[in-house]
Amino acid sequence: MGTSIQGEVAILENINLNTPVSVVKQPNATVLGSVLNASVSANTNIFSSALPVSEPSKVKILVVASASGVLTLTLTSGTTTVSASMNASNPLNASSWYEFEIDLPAGVSINLQYSVSATMTIFVIATPLG
Repeated sequence: MGTSIQGEVAILENINLNTPVSVVKQPNATVLGSVLNASVSANTNIFSSALPVSEPSKVKILVVASASGVLTLTLTSGTTTVSASMNASNPLNASSWYEFEIDLPAGVSINLQYSVSATMTIFVIATPLG
């Protein structure tokens, strides 16, 4: 299960150092999972256990990788698993931050895979819908 965040999670937008940084407040956000500067193997689940979504949520995935590759989201509901590529199956550029959002129902679990071995930092944050 994810770690509850006390208060609000602030996600920085517009990382251009020449302009002010705006902050988006996300009350009730939960970090479902994270990896920090970790080595991941190609085409292997990044999280050792799938990340459960306990209530209908907007799930935000923030990711940066040391090598260019394709990020895949694996979604499991009951005994059915579906995998699909993020970013329209286009490779992510190395050393560039990406942000993806997807609305998910309660009762599913997710994991991520990357097409190449790389060092990655990933945050998966859920904000309840409604």
